[in-house]
Amino acid sequence: MPDYIYICPRGHTTAVNEPMMANAVHICPEEDCGLEMRRKPQTVAVNWGGLKPSDAEQRAPIVQEMIDRDHVRGREEYARYKERYSK
Repeated sequence: MPDYIYICPRGHTTAVNEPMMANAVHICPEEDCGLEMRRKPQTVAVNWGGLKPSDAEQRAPIVQEMIDRDHVRGREEYARYKERYSK
C-alpha cells in the first residue's frame, strides 16, 4: 500500500499508509484543529529501465519508436496550426 500525505487548510500534514481507493478525506489530528484533510499531490518516480531519458543511443527500441511517432505528429500539428493562424 502506498503512503499518502494529507494536508489541512491550516497547513498541518500527516502521512497515511492506505489503499489507493480509500477515502481521500481525513480529519486533522492536531489539537484544536479538526478540519478536513485532503491528499496532497506528490511527484511520481519514473523508471526508464535504468537509463536517463536523454540517453538516446541506449534507449529501448519501443521507447524510441514512441518518441519518433510523437515527434512527427507534433510537427504535423504545428504545421496545421501555423497554416491556419498565419493568414
